[in-house]
Amino acid sequence: MANTNISSFSQRRATLVQYANLLLMLAVFVFVILRLVTLGFDRPPIPAALVFVLTVCNFLYVHFRGSPIIASWLLLAVMALGLVSSGINTGGFAGPTVLMAPMLPVLALLLIGTRAGLIACAVVILILSVLFVAEVNGLISPNPQSEEAQLVTRFIALLATVLVCSLVAWEFARMNHAMLGVMSGQALTDHLTGLKNRRALEESMAKELRRARRSNGWVSLIICDVDHFKHYNDFHGHSAGDTCLIAVANVLKAAARRPHDLVCRYGGEEFVPLLPDTRPNGAYRVAEAMRAGLESQKIPYRDQDSDCVTLTLGVVSVAGADIDDMESLLDTADQALYAGKEEGRNRVIEVNLSEGAVVADVSARP
Repeated sequence: MANTNISSFSQRRATLVQYANLLLMLAVFVFVILRLVTLGFDRPPIPAALVFVLTVCNFLYVHFRGSPIIASWLLLAVMALGLVSSGINTGGFAGPTVLMAPMLPVLALLLIGTRAGLIACAVVILILSVLFVAEVNGLISPNPQSEEAQLVTRFIALLATVLVCSLVAWEFARMNHAMLGVMSGQALTDHLTGLKNRRALEESMAKELRRARRSNGWVSLIICDVDHFKHYNDFHGHSAGDTCLIAVANVLKAAARRPHDLVCRYGGEEFVPLLPDTRPNGAYRVAEAMRAGLESQKIPYRDQDSDCVTLTLGVVSVAGADIDDMESLLDTADQALYAGKEEGRNRVIEVNLSEGAVVADVSARP
């Protein structure tokens, strides 16, 4: 999973570098054309042409699977070079290039990181300061283009800056949204088994109980506990205990296979499957499939031991009109679970709150 995320991020960075390359390439190309149209070939825009060529080379480098990090640094270096050379050759702050200066730090932040963003910001401040001092002291020649041509180039430079900065802001917003989604998912997920955790169970139960009350539908809940798990853990160690819990989780998920069924790790070796729209008979069948499914795994408590890891399950089912609250449902299922423990474990005890009946599993093993 981690390798997949890294690969996806690297590919995303390469795509963003290409977008930035294309925008810069297009802007510089327009600058070159306008310069040639207004001033002719007697004063060729050599710095701008050099920036265009370097940007094309960088684009091809990324296209042929070059390193996105190296390409990002190259892009920033080309933009810094363009800022200096074009600033000198287009009249300093009267020219269009200085309007593109904000691109450098925002692209550095997005494509490389915070430190690169700070470095790029410092470099931009230094370049702009040098250009300002040089222009104030008359060391930079005025822009040779007409006012109309200058207006067009400044418009293009400003438009390119807005597009790049908007792209960066959009990407940061997308990444932030994705990160919040991951964090939210992690907050509701048990890190060991991949099942939902207690918090997710409480949220889902509240929603399903409200829905069942409105429609007078059925809701069933199972609390299951791994029998003698402490003995297994003490003998095999915590690592093997974790593996055992993962096996239990897989068995539970296989039995509660409908899309809206929810299996949660309640804590330790205790699990709670929530079965919306499930009547008592259906809930009992699911619970028995869970019990039999783990028993069939034949996970021995000790090496060469005939006794295998089993489950005891308490099942509670209730119709919407008879629903009291979440806590009473959990308490009832918990009581059924402990009744099963007292009767010898490895069994299902069912409670139908809408009929007040308690039924022991006829296939229970002592």
